[in-house]
Amino acid sequence: SFCNYSSENRKLCLNNLILFSHYDGTEANKEFGTMHQLVALVRRCTDDKLRCIASWETIFRVVKNLQFPMPKSDGFRTVSKRLRGMIAQGANQITTDLGYRKRVNDTPASTRLRSLAIRMLVWAEDKVTIAEMERLGAGKIDKVEPALRMSVAAYAI
Repeated sequence: SFCNYSSENRKLCLNNLILFSHYDGTEANKEFGTMHQLVALVRRCTDDKLRCIASWETIFRVVKNLQFPMPKSDGFRTVSKRLRGMIAQGANQITTDLGYRKRVNDTPASTRLRSLAIRMLVWAEDKVTIAEMERLGAGKIDKVEPALRMSVAAYAI
């Protein structure tokens, strides 16, 4: 299982996945990865409640970049909606565990993971997260914890 790999093996797996993000949409030019592998990897990370920030950051980057070369059609909108839903599912698990606010016993890793999960949820157009970003954005920025300021600012812009 990907979630049980060592950090080096996760990195190797994700490096191959990153190469897929440059896939131009033609079967003849595809060297690494398939959409099925990407979907299976995201599902596995969600099912196993993976808490590796490097893995989620890479997966998030690949999914976001994957959408640029796709033709804008009904099929694209369906795939895009599914990808956003999968990212939101994984990110929701993280925010359920960590919450939206910094806790006394947070580690630097959990603070970064929370911030990433919130960015993922804003990108996935999660209504609960967007409402929270709107609420935070309506107040003074210096009252927002530093790790969330970029997410609040990104949503406000």
